[in-house]
This record gives sequence, C-alpha cells and structure tokens, in this order.
Amino acid sequence: MAKFLINLIFVNIFPLFIYTSIRNQKLSVLVKNRDLFYLICLFVSLLVLYMLMERKIFILIPIAIYILWIVIYETHIFEIENITKQNLQIIEQLSKEAEVSEQEYSGLKTEYENSYLELTKYEKLFSLVEEINKNIELAKVGEKFYSVITEYFGVDKINYVGILVVKKKDVIDIISFSSSNESLITTIKSLWEEKQTLSNTECFFSEKIYSNLYEYIFIIKHQLTDRLLSQLRFFINETKIGFVRSVLFKEVEELSRIDGLTGLYLRRYFISRLNNELLLASRYNIVFSLIMIDIDFFKKINDTYGHIVGDFVLKELAKLLLQEVKEQGLCARWGGEEFLVFVPYQTQQQVVELAERIRKNVEDYNFLYQDKTIKLTISCGISFYPQEGKDITTLIEEADKKLYKAKQSGRNKVIV
Repeated sequence: MAKFLINLIFVNIFPLFIYTSIRNQKLSVLVKNRDLFYLICLFVSLLVLYMLMERKIFILIPIAIYILWIVIYETHIFEIENITKQNLQIIEQLSKEAEVSEQEYSGLKTEYENSYLELTKYEKLFSLVEEINKNIELAKVGEKFYSVITEYFGVDKINYVGILVVKKKDVIDIISFSSSNESLITTIKSLWEEKQTLSNTECFFSEKIYSNLYEYIFIIKHQLTDRLLSQLRFFINETKIGFVRSVLFKEVEELSRIDGLTGLYLRRYFISRLNNELLLASRYNIVFSLIMIDIDFFKKINDTYGHIVGDFVLKELAKLLLQEVKEQGLCARWGGEEFLVFVPYQTQQQVVELAERIRKNVEDYNFLYQDKTIKLTISCGISFYPQEGKDITTLIEEADKKLYKAKQSGRNKVIV
C-alpha cells in the first residue's frame, strides 16, 4: 500500500501539482528553468521508485508514463500559447482598426460640425437677405441685420451695430440699429474725428458701404475672435448690396425734401409738413407763425460778383437761419432768394423778436468769399395762425403781402 501511494504521488500527483504551479506563474523562479526542473523531478521520482521496487525492470513503466505526461502537457501548453499569441495579434489589429475608426469618426464629426455651422450660417443669411429684399427702409434693414447676427453669434458678443454718416471729417449722423448709450456714441464720434477710421481700434469693426452725398460707414462693436470675425465679414459682404439699396433710397428721399444748395427743406415737402402742423394746431389749439424772408437786392449781388458768390451767400444765410431757429421751428428755401420759417407755440411778440434778431444778425454779418466781403440785408413778413388765416395758402399769402410791403417801404424791415 505504501509503495502504491509513493508511486501515485511521485508519478502522478506531485509532478502534476508542480507543473501546474509553474504554468500558472506561481513559482516564477522555476518558470525560467522549466526543462531543468523536469529532469530533476524525473530523476528524484525514478530514484525513489527504483529503490522501492523489487523488480527493477518495471521502472521503465513510470518513465514511459512520465515522458508521455510531459509530452501531452507540453503539446497542450504550446497550443494554448499559439492561441494566446493569435488572440493578441487579433486584439492588436482590432485596436489599430478601432484607432483608425476613431480618427475617421473624429474627422467626420468635425466635418459634420463645420457643415452644420455652414448650413446654419447660410440659413441665417437667406433669412436676412429675404427680409432685406422686402424692405428698403434703412432702419428696418439694419434692425433685421442686428437681430440675425446677435442670434447667430450671441447677444453678449455683439455690443453695438450702426452706420456712421460722415462728410469729409465731419460726423453728420449716427444711425443706430441696436440699443446704445450716449457715452458710446460720443466715443465713436471722437474716434472717427481723431483717426478717420475705426478699423484698427480694438473691439470695433468698420467698413465703408457707400459714398455719394455722404460717406456711410458700417460700425460694429463686438467681442468676437478672429475666426468669428471672418464670419461677420461674410454676413456684411453678402448683405452690403441690400444696405446700399436702402442708403440710395434714403438719399433719394432726402433729395426730394432737402435743397441741395442750402440744406433747407424744399417747397413741396415743406407745404406737406405745414399741412400736418395745421392739423395738429387745429386739434390742440396751438398757435404758430410764418416768417417770409427775402434777400434785398440779391440780383445786384449776382450781377456784381457772379452766381457762384450768390450761391455762397444763400448757403451762409441758410446757416444763420438754422442757428437762430434751431429747435424752435422749421426752415425752407421757398424759391430763388426767398425763405420761409415755421415757428410754433410762440406768442406774436416772441416771433417778432425772433424775426428782428435774424434781420439784425444778417445785417451785421460779413459774408467773406475769398478776398471779397459782402454785406446784405433782408426783409421779412409775418403771418399768424389763427388770427390771419386758418389754412396754409391764406397764411402764406398774408406773409408774402407783408414781405412785399416791407420791400416797398424801404427794405431791411420786419412787417407784422
């Protein structure tokens, strides 16, 4: 029985246990010298069996069994190693393919995001262009442009949008399409008057869109990166023609109501304004007056100095009228050397004082043209609503009659 147990342990169980431990990396020291361990184990086993067996010839049986056992396990282990190696190669190949797929996905994702941004940009542009084509009023076109770019870039990125109207170095007007404060408007005016451009100013974008009577400069205050700023330029370039059309409409409208020489209202437009003012006056019991003004001996100025000097005198006189009337009323060039002033809310005495002040300022003013100093006077006739008429035609005729009386009685007078 003892021999059987020893044989079982050395020939089967003990070697199997040791070999399994080696293959499972439990005895890492012996793993490196596995073949040597086999020989030692075989030698010890056979030595013990040889000493215990009565018939020494039977020692060949455990030798054959042990060798067969090693061959079977080595073959099994070899196959496992091959399978493991193949699996590692497959895993490595799959990892490379996954990495390539991930790179391709990243590229496709970026391409998709760029395409989506382009699509969004063109959708916004289409909406903007469609709206611009519907409108020719500059204010509505600008407001639509502002709403689209703030929706696209974000309200926090676009601080101000407007158009700067300039003539040479002078700022004529600032047309705002977004909310603004007086300090920002003052800053824009100061920057333009100082540099004649805003292109190199941080956080400001400016671009000339049209130039005729005035120069129209697109102004945008922003917080955009260079990449987003290029997209903003895209929106401006694609919609510039719409803004030019609106500016042209504005200038044509301006030309239809403003005298090109003096900058005062034209007769036809002024009559329309007076009719509107008459409706307000009759509804709310408002008084107003009309002052008809004519330059004394204007033909003599043209004959003496020429029509160029005559035009200069008309322009300078228009400036004097605007300075005196200011916000009190409206001024128009009635024709030739005649002017008409509308003065609401003032009493008769106040209107007479205003007319006298205008007359006196013109009399004292030196009209300097090159080396020429020209002196002139004006005559004025005043009509009052409602005392002297309840319609514009009657009031104008009344003022004209008094003007004629002033000229007949010596000129350089105000007749009431």
